[in-house]
Amino acid sequence: MNEFLKENEKRLRVEFLPPYAPELNPQEYIWCRWKKNYMANFCPENLSQLIQRT
Repeated sequence: MNEFLKENEKRLRVEFLPPYAPELNPQEYIWCRWKKNYMANFCPENLSQLIQRT
Protein backbone atom coordinates (compact mmCIF):
# COMPACT_ATOMS: atom_id res chain seq x y z
CA MET A 1 0.00 0.00 0.00
CA ASN A 2 2.80 2.42 0.85
CA GLU A 3 4.40 1.82 -2.52
CA PHE A 4 1.11 2.50 -4.31
CA LEU A 5 0.62 5.72 -2.35
CA LYS A 6 4.14 6.85 -3.12
CA GLU A 7 3.66 6.18 -6.84
CA ASN A 8 0.39 8.13 -6.86
CA GLU A 9 1.09 10.86 -4.33
CA LYS A 10 0.34 13.63 -6.84
CA ARG A 11 -3.25 12.53 -7.31
CA LEU A 12 -4.08 10.94 -3.94
CA ARG A 13 -4.23 12.25 -0.42
CA VAL A 14 -4.46 10.02 2.64
CA GLU A 15 -6.98 11.07 5.29
CA PHE A 16 -6.73 9.49 8.73
CA LEU A 17 -10.01 9.14 10.58
CA PRO A 18 -10.58 8.24 14.20
CA PRO A 19 -11.40 4.54 14.80
CA TYR A 20 -14.96 5.33 15.87
CA ALA A 21 -16.62 8.56 14.83
CA PRO A 22 -20.34 8.13 14.11
CA GLU A 23 -20.68 11.81 13.26
CA LEU A 24 -18.36 11.15 10.31
CA ASN A 25 -20.10 7.90 9.38
CA PRO A 26 -23.86 8.16 10.16
CA GLN A 27 -24.57 4.51 9.35
CA GLU A 28 -22.87 3.71 12.68
CA TYR A 29 -26.05 4.89 14.42
CA ILE A 30 -28.06 2.32 12.48
CA TRP A 31 -25.61 -0.52 13.31
CA CYS A 32 -25.65 0.43 16.99
CA ARG A 33 -29.43 0.32 17.19
CA TRP A 34 -29.57 -2.90 15.20
CA LYS A 35 -27.03 -4.65 17.44
CA LYS A 36 -28.77 -3.56 20.65
CA ASN A 37 -32.36 -4.27 19.61
CA TYR A 38 -32.60 -6.80 16.81
CA MET A 39 -29.45 -8.87 17.01
CA ALA A 40 -28.77 -8.85 20.76
CA ASN A 41 -27.92 -12.33 22.08
CA PHE A 42 -28.62 -13.85 18.68
CA CYS A 43 -26.27 -16.45 17.28
CA PRO A 44 -27.61 -17.96 14.04
CA GLU A 45 -26.87 -21.59 13.33
CA ASN A 46 -26.96 -21.03 9.59
CA LEU A 47 -27.36 -18.37 6.93
CA SER A 48 -31.11 -18.83 6.57
CA GLN A 49 -31.65 -18.02 10.26
CA LEU A 50 -29.62 -14.86 9.87
CA ILE A 51 -31.57 -13.82 6.78
CA GLN A 52 -34.88 -14.55 8.49
CA ARG A 53 -33.90 -12.45 11.50
CA THR A 54 -32.81 -9.50 9.41
